[in-house]
Amino acid sequence: MVDELPPQLGRFRLLNRLGEGAQAMVWLAHDPLLDREVALKLLKMDGPDASEAGTLDEWLHEARAVSRLTHPNIVPVFEADMQAGHAYLVFEYVSGGTLSQRLRAGPPLTAAEAVTLMLGVLDGLTAAHAAGIVHRDLKPSNILLDARGRPRVMDFGIAARVSSGAAAPARIIGTPGYISPEAAAGAAPHPQMDVFAASVMLAELLSGQRLNHDTDPWRAVQRVRTTDLVLPSGLGSDVDDALRAIVQRGLARDPAARWPGARQLHDALAAWLRPMPTRRTRLCWTSCCAACATRATSRRCPRPCSASSGSRSPSTRAWPACPTRS
Repeated sequence: MVDELPPQLGRFRLLNRLGEGAQAMVWLAHDPLLDREVALKLLKMDGPDASEAGTLDEWLHEARAVSRLTHPNIVPVFEADMQAGHAYLVFEYVSGGTLSQRLRAGPPLTAAEAVTLMLGVLDGLTAAHAAGIVHRDLKPSNILLDARGRPRVMDFGIAARVSSGAAAPARIIGTPGYISPEAAAGAAPHPQMDVFAASVMLAELLSGQRLNHDTDPWRAVQRVRTTDLVLPSGLGSDVDDALRAIVQRGLARDPAARWPGARQLHDALAAWLRPMPTRRTRLCWTSCCAACATRATSRRCPRPCSASSGSRSPSTRAWPACPTRS
């Protein structure tokens, strides 16, 4: 197919190939109208699904739907068209590498870094789900990291509208290792499929190892339907029981036991990352010293309170060498 491509599609001049997958290949291209580089994704017309009736129309229809998504954590689609027998998408070119490349290059992410990165991914998914779009192929190679390290969800090529409940042909769509149990059974698109994939990714970020990898992709698809995925033991000390429980809920085989949506998983992770001080902690700050009461930025009281300092009245006396004082 590469040899058959013209040097230009529509107004876009093809520069060099960036990558290739089972359904499409991505090229760096130049848009002379706006004088900018873009990423141009070409649907493989000779792929395994290309001969199916309506496949091309469905692909372009969903591409146009995704093009209406506007969010800092989503790579925007600019155009969807067909020229010289080639269907293609045009989207923003992000010069940073993918999350999978970052993981291979190292160093390993800390728990806080992994959670922070996933919060951005979940923000993008929340916006997509609110628009009725399910990604269905979330994986590290579909997460770009821009120059600031911000995650950008890309490749909504097999995204679909949330099912209205109508019967649809059972089709297994997704990448083995990240596909959810219900997607592996051919269920209709649902946002919880993306929640499962995001949880798998987070588990891999925390553990540094693949959670459901197999040299035989079909075995990986079957395994997720019959076996619970478990976050590996022996992780770093920064992965506590609370974080493990959040991830494990996202990996639940039964959707009813899983986080109901990307927003709920996001909020749980955000609360773990930035826990609010309890009322007892706030009183402790106030009773320790006035400086602590006005600069309460630590997760815990900077100094244990004695019985004599447990007054609810703010104190104007500062402890010697109070750790929160500059």
